[in-house]
Amino acid sequence: MEQIQNTQEKSPDLIDILPLDARRVIDIGCGTGVIAQEYQKRASPDYYLGVEIVPEDAEVARQYCSECIVGNIEKFSADDWKANQNYDLWIFGDVLEHLYDPWQVLKNVRSSIAPGGQVLSCIPNSQNWWLQMRMSIGDWRYEDKGLLDRTHIRFFTRQTIIEMFNNAGFEVTEIIPRYVHHPAADTILDIIEKMAITVGSDPKIARSDSSVFQYIVKAC
Repeated sequence: MEQIQNTQEKSPDLIDILPLDARRVIDIGCGTGVIAQEYQKRASPDYYLGVEIVPEDAEVARQYCSECIVGNIEKFSADDWKANQNYDLWIFGDVLEHLYDPWQVLKNVRSSIAPGGQVLSCIPNSQNWWLQMRMSIGDWRYEDKGLLDRTHIRFFTRQTIIEMFNNAGFEVTEIIPRYVHHPAADTILDIIEKMAITVGSDPKIARSDSSVFQYIVKAC
């Protein structure tokens, strides 16, 4: 069965819930500056820092950021974290699932973020019905994009996303599901409900969580 795909380079839902009163913004994995460009249209931050691992993308993003540096947040030194203190908005647009230790990264952000600051992220849902269906027949094959993007290192569900932020010292204040329609979904979701009943779990929650392609997360 053809893989379901998210066709947006950066989630429009993430862009729409960005707080427009942030003064200092740091955009991790900013790519070519899609979020930066939209944010600059809607708000007037004092400083917008992009961090991007691909030099060619960072070069494009520089036209939308106050500064864009080439770097990997997991390689930040103690001095780097100290230099990036007091940002009141951290953005991780499709980034945390690409990190080896996103749990530690969020703990470092918690220690660095300005008082009252927020973290915005979008994270693919590994409980999605399509992934469950593929796993059930042993067909877990990495792709160039989508839920099984070959560059994904970590995999999360709604429950484990909330746990990750809570364990880092954040409170998840909003979690918005994103859906991608597929005609086969209802048939598989019916089966997932029956499976949840079999193991003593809530079938409605199982169905709801399995319907989601990606979560938009706001934490403070």
